[in-house]
Amino acid sequence: MSKPVVDKINRDVLAIIRESNPDRYVLATGGGKKSYESISQLCQSLFESDPKVLGWFHYYNPFPFTKFTPGSGKPNARHTWGGAKDEALVRHHFDEVKAWSDANGVPVLLGEFGANGTCEQASREKYHSFIARVALSRGFAFTVWCDGFGEDAPEKKSVHLRKAGAWDEPIRDALLATFEPEPQGIGAVASGAAGGKSGSGGGRKMGVANEVEVIRGRLVNMKAKSDPLDATLVRWDNGKVGILVGEQGQEQEQGQEQEQGQ
Repeated sequence: MSKPVVDKINRDVLAIIRESNPDRYVLATGGGKKSYESISQLCQSLFESDPKVLGWFHYYNPFPFTKFTPGSGKPNARHTWGGAKDEALVRHHFDEVKAWSDANGVPVLLGEFGANGTCEQASREKYHSFIARVALSRGFAFTVWCDGFGEDAPEKKSVHLRKAGAWDEPIRDALLATFEPEPQGIGAVASGAAGGKSGSGGGRKMGVANEVEVIRGRLVNMKAKSDPLDATLVRWDNGKVGILVGEQGQEQEQGQEQEQGQ
């Protein structure tokens, strides 16, 4: 859709949300351009007037690789990815998003990325790992796309296989390469108020998730502005998976202490 159309949709939807949820964090992106360029099209008045509007973008570059399907007949299709040229292009694209984020003071979520299961496995693992690391190094939270049907449709982008109830472990581990395992291990449960108030000081902060199953991982050595973040690979009740980043802020800790004292 065009930028004017998306700008209007964003304004209208945000107004509806704010009628009943004045403190909810809202993700938005712009129109008229795709992929990493969409976020820079976000209407400035939207986030300037509302400090809880966050930006997001999707990333599937290069399409000839991430959407590779054998026998497609596309002349530029390729099932491999990697090397200095491929990596430099990702860094360049993410640097553009980072520059926009810094200039506008808006946190960023990489909302989708991934590569088809029919791509070369080593390249697919490398791609997932590299995109995750480049995103985190620039302060972006991320979620990876997973349709969950890799057993029946290998051309799909799957990280968790829903029918088998199992992970594509090499891809999972590639995503978690910068993560430190939680002491309690797999199966712990975390809960919190979605979009809840957390943290102290200036800047915009990510909320925490509603009840989810913690699969594995705490992000290390990452900061957004001056606030430490935790990141967790999670699976919702509906089977979707993703990595959530939530601040463990001073006010949230004080609130928990107050509840415990009552």
